[in-house]
Amino acid sequence: MVEKRKDVVEEIFSKFKIKNIPVILIAADIPETDAFSTYNKAFVLISDAVGSGIAQGKLIADIWKNNKTTMDKNNDGTLQYIIIKGKETSPYTIERSRYSISTINNSGIKTQELASVPAEWDKEEAKNMVSSLFLKYGNKIESIISNNDAMAIGAIEALQKYGYNMGDKLKTIPVFGLDGIDEAKDLIKKGYMTGTVFQDPVTIANAAYTVGINLFSDKISTKDTNLKLNGKEIIIPMVYEPIY
Repeated sequence: MVEKRKDVVEEIFSKFKIKNIPVILIAADIPETDAFSTYNKAFVLISDAVGSGIAQGKLIADIWKNNKTTMDKNNDGTLQYIIIKGKETSPYTIERSRYSISTINNSGIKTQELASVPAEWDKEEAKNMVSSLFLKYGNKIESIISNNDAMAIGAIEALQKYGYNMGDKLKTIPVFGLDGIDEAKDLIKKGYMTGTVFQDPVTIANAAYTVGINLFSDKISTKDTNLKLNGKEIIIPMVYEPIY
Protein backbone atom coordinates (compact mmCIF):
# COMPACT_ATOMS: atom_id res chain seq x y z
CA MET A 1 0.00 0.00 0.00
CA VAL A 2 1.09 3.55 -0.71
CA GLU A 3 -0.73 4.86 2.35
CA LYS A 4 1.23 4.18 5.55
CA ARG A 5 -0.67 6.07 8.26
CA LYS A 6 -1.99 3.45 10.66
CA ASP A 7 -5.39 5.09 11.26
CA VAL A 8 -6.06 5.44 7.54
CA VAL A 9 -4.95 1.85 6.82
CA GLU A 10 -7.20 0.63 9.66
CA GLU A 11 -10.17 2.47 8.17
CA ILE A 12 -9.52 1.09 4.67
CA PHE A 13 -9.40 -2.54 5.78
CA SER A 14 -12.37 -2.06 8.11
CA LYS A 15 -14.47 -1.14 5.07
CA PHE A 16 -13.38 -4.29 3.24
CA LYS A 17 -14.09 -6.40 6.30
CA ILE A 18 -17.58 -4.95 6.88
CA LYS A 19 -18.58 -5.67 3.27
CA ASN A 20 -16.88 -9.10 3.27
CA ILE A 21 -14.68 -8.20 0.28
CA PRO A 22 -11.56 -10.37 -0.12
CA VAL A 23 -8.24 -8.49 0.00
CA ILE A 24 -5.00 -9.75 -1.51
CA LEU A 25 -1.83 -7.68 -1.24
CA ILE A 26 0.96 -8.75 -3.59
CA ALA A 27 4.63 -8.60 -2.52
CA ALA A 28 3.82 -6.35 0.42
CA ASP A 29 4.58 -6.20 4.10
CA ILE A 30 1.74 -7.25 6.42
CA PRO A 31 -0.17 -4.10 7.44
CA GLU A 32 0.13 -3.37 11.14
CA THR A 33 -3.58 -3.04 11.74
CA ASP A 34 -6.19 -5.09 13.60
CA ALA A 35 -8.66 -4.84 10.75
CA PHE A 36 -6.26 -6.75 8.50
CA SER A 37 -4.88 -9.22 11.04
CA THR A 38 -8.36 -10.27 12.23
CA TYR A 39 -9.98 -10.47 8.80
CA ASN A 40 -10.09 -14.06 7.50
CA LYS A 41 -10.28 -12.94 3.86
CA ALA A 42 -7.20 -10.71 3.89
CA PHE A 43 -3.78 -12.07 2.91
CA VAL A 44 -0.40 -11.04 1.60
CA LEU A 45 0.77 -13.01 -1.43
CA ILE A 46 4.55 -13.31 -1.69
CA SER A 47 7.10 -15.34 -3.59
CA ASP A 48 9.47 -17.60 -1.69
CA ALA A 49 11.92 -15.21 0.00
CA VAL A 50 14.35 -17.99 0.92
CA GLY A 51 14.41 -19.32 -2.64
CA SER A 52 14.93 -15.88 -4.13
CA GLY A 53 17.81 -15.18 -1.74
CA ILE A 54 19.47 -18.49 -2.64
CA ALA A 55 19.04 -17.80 -6.36
CA GLN A 56 20.61 -14.36 -6.01
CA GLY A 57 23.49 -15.79 -3.98
CA LYS A 58 24.18 -18.46 -6.62
CA LEU A 59 24.18 -15.79 -9.33
CA ILE A 60 26.69 -13.63 -7.44
CA ALA A 61 28.90 -16.63 -6.65
CA ASP A 62 29.00 -17.63 -10.32
CA ILE A 63 29.85 -14.11 -11.45
CA TRP A 64 32.61 -13.84 -8.81
CA LYS A 65 34.18 -17.18 -9.77
CA ASN A 66 34.17 -16.30 -13.47
CA ASN A 67 35.40 -12.72 -12.99
CA LYS A 68 37.47 -12.88 -9.83
CA THR A 69 40.49 -11.10 -11.31
CA THR A 70 38.41 -8.00 -12.06
CA MET A 71 35.98 -8.13 -9.12
CA ASP A 72 38.57 -8.77 -6.41
CA LYS A 73 40.08 -5.29 -6.60
CA ASN A 74 42.43 -5.66 -3.62
CA ASN A 75 43.32 -9.29 -4.37
CA ASP A 76 42.50 -10.47 -0.85
CA GLY A 77 40.20 -13.31 -1.95
CA THR A 78 37.26 -11.71 -0.13
CA LEU A 79 34.15 -10.11 -1.65
CA GLN A 80 33.66 -6.69 -0.03
CA TYR A 81 30.02 -5.72 -0.47
CA ILE A 82 27.27 -3.28 0.42
CA ILE A 83 23.79 -4.70 0.86
CA ILE A 84 20.70 -2.57 0.26
CA LYS A 85 17.68 -3.89 2.08
CA GLY A 86 13.94 -3.38 1.96
CA LYS A 87 11.99 -2.63 5.12
CA GLU A 88 14.19 -3.81 8.02
CA THR A 89 11.41 -5.63 9.90
CA SER A 90 10.05 -7.39 6.82
CA PRO A 91 10.55 -11.18 6.74
CA TYR A 92 11.04 -10.70 2.99
CA THR A 93 14.04 -8.46 3.67
CA ILE A 94 15.49 -10.69 6.36
CA GLU A 95 15.30 -13.94 4.38
CA ARG A 96 16.45 -12.51 1.04
CA SER A 97 19.46 -10.89 2.71
CA ARG A 98 20.39 -13.86 4.90
CA TYR A 99 20.18 -16.51 2.20
CA SER A 100 21.84 -14.43 -0.49
CA ILE A 101 24.97 -13.96 1.63
CA SER A 102 24.95 -17.47 3.15
CA THR A 103 24.71 -19.01 -0.32
CA ILE A 104 27.76 -17.02 -1.43
CA ASN A 105 29.66 -18.19 1.66
CA ASN A 106 28.52 -21.80 1.21
CA SER A 107 29.98 -21.76 -2.29
CA GLY A 108 33.41 -21.21 -0.75
CA ILE A 109 33.63 -17.43 -1.15
CA LYS A 110 34.66 -15.24 1.77
CA THR A 111 32.70 -12.03 2.21
CA GLN A 112 33.05 -8.80 4.15
CA GLU A 113 30.09 -6.50 4.70
CA LEU A 114 31.12 -2.87 4.34
CA ALA A 115 27.62 -1.55 5.00
CA SER A 116 24.03 -2.70 5.35
CA VAL A 117 21.36 -0.05 4.77
CA PRO A 118 17.55 -0.15 4.64
CA ALA A 119 16.06 1.69 1.67
CA GLU A 120 12.40 0.65 2.07
CA TRP A 121 12.28 -1.02 -1.39
CA ASP A 122 12.52 2.49 -2.89
CA LYS A 123 14.75 3.57 -5.80
CA GLU A 124 15.27 7.16 -4.65
CA GLU A 125 16.06 6.11 -1.08
CA ALA A 126 18.65 3.63 -2.38
CA LYS A 127 20.11 6.31 -4.64
CA ASN A 128 20.61 8.64 -1.69
CA MET A 129 22.10 5.89 0.47
CA VAL A 130 24.61 4.76 -2.14
CA SER A 131 25.59 8.36 -2.95
CA SER A 132 26.73 8.74 0.66
CA LEU A 133 28.28 5.28 0.93
CA PHE A 134 30.35 5.77 -2.22
CA LEU A 135 31.99 8.84 -0.68
CA LYS A 136 32.92 6.73 2.35
CA TYR A 137 34.03 3.47 0.70
CA GLY A 138 34.68 4.39 -2.95
CA ASN A 139 36.79 1.84 -4.78
CA LYS A 140 36.71 -0.56 -1.81
CA ILE A 141 33.21 -1.62 -2.90
CA GLU A 142 33.43 -4.83 -4.93
CA SER A 143 29.71 -5.45 -5.16
CA ILE A 144 26.34 -3.91 -4.32
CA ILE A 145 23.66 -6.46 -3.48
CA SER A 146 20.06 -5.26 -3.47
CA ASN A 147 16.91 -6.95 -2.18
CA ASN A 148 15.06 -5.82 -5.31
CA ASP A 149 15.65 -4.30 -8.74
CA ALA A 150 14.21 -0.89 -7.93
CA MET A 151 16.84 -0.25 -5.26
CA ALA A 152 19.55 -1.71 -7.51
CA ILE A 153 18.58 0.80 -10.18
CA GLY A 154 18.78 3.59 -7.60
CA ALA A 155 22.28 2.38 -6.69
CA ILE A 156 23.35 2.49 -10.33
CA GLU A 157 22.02 6.03 -10.75
CA ALA A 158 24.06 7.05 -7.70
CA LEU A 159 27.22 5.45 -9.08
CA GLN A 160 26.69 7.15 -12.43
CA LYS A 161 26.87 10.53 -10.71
CA TYR A 162 30.49 9.68 -9.95
CA GLY A 163 31.23 8.42 -13.46
CA TYR A 164 30.83 4.73 -12.66
CA ASN A 165 28.64 2.03 -14.29
CA MET A 166 28.39 3.80 -17.63
CA GLY A 167 29.91 1.08 -19.82
CA ASP A 168 33.59 1.27 -18.89
CA LYS A 169 34.44 -2.09 -17.26
CA LEU A 170 37.33 -0.51 -15.36
CA LYS A 171 34.88 1.91 -13.71
CA THR A 172 32.05 -0.49 -12.96
CA ILE A 173 30.95 -1.77 -9.56
CA PRO A 174 28.89 -4.98 -9.95
CA VAL A 175 25.29 -4.34 -8.90
CA PHE A 176 22.88 -7.22 -8.35
CA GLY A 177 19.12 -6.93 -8.05
CA LEU A 178 16.16 -9.27 -7.74
CA ASP A 179 12.82 -9.41 -9.62
CA GLY A 180 13.88 -9.29 -13.26
CA ILE A 181 11.94 -6.16 -14.22
CA ASP A 182 12.36 -4.79 -17.75
CA GLU A 183 14.39 -1.74 -16.70
CA ALA A 184 16.89 -3.95 -14.90
CA LYS A 185 17.20 -6.28 -17.88
CA ASP A 186 17.84 -3.28 -20.12
CA LEU A 187 20.60 -2.02 -17.81
CA ILE A 188 22.20 -5.47 -17.85
CA LYS A 189 22.24 -5.45 -21.66
CA LYS A 190 23.95 -2.05 -21.59
CA GLY A 191 26.57 -3.29 -19.13
CA TYR A 192 25.50 -0.89 -16.37
CA MET A 193 24.06 -3.59 -14.10
CA THR A 194 25.61 -7.02 -13.55
CA GLY A 195 22.70 -9.33 -12.83
CA THR A 196 19.26 -9.99 -11.43
CA VAL A 197 16.96 -12.92 -10.70
CA PHE A 198 13.76 -13.21 -12.70
CA GLN A 199 10.55 -14.31 -11.00
CA ASP A 200 7.71 -15.01 -13.42
CA PRO A 201 4.85 -12.48 -13.01
CA VAL A 202 2.44 -14.92 -14.70
CA THR A 203 2.97 -17.40 -11.85
CA ILE A 204 2.22 -14.64 -9.34
CA ALA A 205 -0.85 -13.48 -11.27
CA ASN A 206 -2.24 -17.02 -11.50
CA ALA A 207 -1.74 -17.49 -7.76
CA ALA A 208 -3.55 -14.21 -7.05
CA TYR A 209 -6.42 -15.26 -9.28
CA THR A 210 -6.79 -18.69 -7.68
CA VAL A 211 -6.62 -17.35 -4.12
CA GLY A 212 -9.10 -14.63 -5.04
CA ILE A 213 -11.61 -17.14 -6.44
CA ASN A 214 -11.21 -19.34 -3.36
CA LEU A 215 -11.85 -16.44 -0.99
CA PHE A 216 -14.80 -15.21 -3.08
CA SER A 217 -16.26 -18.73 -2.95
CA ASP A 218 -15.79 -18.93 0.85
CA LYS A 219 -13.16 -21.66 0.51
CA ILE A 220 -9.78 -22.00 2.20
CA SER A 221 -7.44 -19.53 0.48
CA THR A 222 -4.96 -22.17 -0.71
CA LYS A 223 -7.46 -24.92 -1.62
CA ASP A 224 -6.37 -26.99 -4.67
CA THR A 225 -3.05 -25.16 -4.97
CA ASN A 226 0.63 -25.78 -4.16
CA LEU A 227 0.74 -22.51 -2.23
CA LYS A 228 1.95 -22.49 1.37
CA LEU A 229 -0.08 -20.68 4.03
CA ASN A 230 1.94 -19.08 6.81
CA GLY A 231 -0.33 -16.99 9.02
CA LYS A 232 -1.41 -14.03 6.92
CA GLU A 233 1.16 -14.79 4.22
CA ILE A 234 0.59 -17.03 1.23
CA ILE A 235 3.92 -18.14 -0.21
CA ILE A 236 4.28 -18.96 -3.90
CA PRO A 237 6.84 -21.62 -4.88
CA MET A 238 8.85 -20.10 -7.72
CA VAL A 239 11.38 -21.19 -10.31
CA TYR A 240 14.01 -18.44 -10.40
CA GLU A 241 16.01 -17.61 -13.52
CA PRO A 242 19.35 -15.79 -13.29
CA ILE A 243 19.85 -12.97 -15.79
CA TYR A 244 23.30 -11.55 -16.48
